[in-house]
Amino acid sequence: MSWLRRKIQRSRQGNGNWFGDRSDGDIRIVSSAGAEQSYDGGVTWQPIPGWTIVGSVAMVPSVEDGDMVIINGVNGQIDAGYTLTTTNRCRGLQLLFDATLTIDGTVSMTARGCKANPADAVITSNTPVAPSDGSAVGPNGPTWARFAKGFTESGLSDMSGCGTDAVISEANQPEVLGNGVVVSIQPVGGLGGARLTVSTSAGNPGQTAASGLGGGGGGAVNIGISGTIKSGAGSAATCFSSGVGGGGHYNGYNSTPPGDGQPYGGQGGCSDDPSSGVATGGPGAGNPGGATYTGAAGGEAAEEGTAAPIFICARKILGTGAVESKGSLGGRGSKDRSQGLLCGGGSTGGGATILMSSEIADTITIDISGGTSVALGGAGGDGFGLKQIIDA
Repeated sequence: MSWLRRKIQRSRQGNGNWFGDRSDGDIRIVSSAGAEQSYDGGVTWQPIPGWTIVGSVAMVPSVEDGDMVIINGVNGQIDAGYTLTTTNRCRGLQLLFDATLTIDGTVSMTARGCKANPADAVITSNTPVAPSDGSAVGPNGPTWARFAKGFTESGLSDMSGCGTDAVISEANQPEVLGNGVVVSIQPVGGLGGARLTVSTSAGNPGQTAASGLGGGGGGAVNIGISGTIKSGAGSAATCFSSGVGGGGHYNGYNSTPPGDGQPYGGQGGCSDDPSSGVATGGPGAGNPGGATYTGAAGGEAAEEGTAAPIFICARKILGTGAVESKGSLGGRGSKDRSQGLLCGGGSTGGGATILMSSEIADTITIDISGGTSVALGGAGGDGFGLKQIIDA
């Protein structure tokens, strides 16, 4: 039996909900001092080691395409006008607070979705950084179980494939046996918008999933040729990334057709390549955005980034702020502006945001919207949002 499995088995005991181990103390992100923490109940405050502050954005350290980031606080405060996110795209963000988390600003994982195949336990071409727990994601995806009065679900938390810190942390949540809620994020979320094979048409939007991130939009077409590939398809979402946008297509005679959005949170679809250098479609958004051939009139790059999952569990979640994980926008073709020939690339889908608490303020908003249509490129599918009341 591995050391991790022994630790998990020892941890699954008791009958109360898990709100973290309090190891990060009280945390505040405030206008007067930036990001600080206190280990004496808020008497003495000090800057949080390793956190990066850029203007009004506080970023928690994360490895690019690496593990889910875990914060274990007591009380938390994010002032209005300030945002908490991670430094790099990763498998997600989990905030655990054993008392009250007050969000008057924003918690965001927009453009923080990572490139990773949930089925990979090791490094592959689709997973540049293996999860530190050495496991693939479970069949139901990342799963959180909590006790909740009036609910009858049974199950265990399962953070396989999210990293060692996430696995060990959720191992402290006891099994719920017909007396709680169990929430999962699907390993495969919304499907991508299909490739177009018709002339002059808007791109197909990414799809949604019941409990998954949104799919990427397909590219648009202008002046296509019957019977040829007209635009790039969007890709499906994973539990770690919304789907990626496909490339737009200006002219069926162009020498290279546009690319599909790459799977598992990869690169956006490239625009078509005009052999004559006259005009192109727009690139799809992704990690990174697709390449674009600017042509004579000059195109517009797609935004970089996909959406990632957020899980917040605190005894109380108060405030008037927002929790968001939104899609990014596809780019414009080289003649979209000069001649109105609309053939934009697809946008990425929305993320997943799950809030669990005994009290959640109605004034806390969730935004998991997919990226909107740009120059008729397909919009990204919306993601998955949930506010769930549980036992204190």
